[in-house]
Amino acid sequence: MIFNGGESRLWFAAVYLSDPWRAPVAVAFILLGAAMLTLGVTIPIRHERAQKTATTGQPERVLENV
Repeated sequence: MIFNGGESRLWFAAVYLSDPWRAPVAVAFILLGAAMLTLGVTIPIRHERAQKTATTGQPERVLENV
């Protein structure tokens, strides 16, 4: 679409921008999606660890100054 020169209009907002903005917006959307995926995975893991720590009463062991 953007990188291969296709001209079809889709739901992707970057194809509606002028030529110098298409690639940076597409890259920004990809990075935003990767960040959202990372947060969507790490937040439940951290929550589970916090819940486990709260129920056992022992502090979480964290490696410091490795």
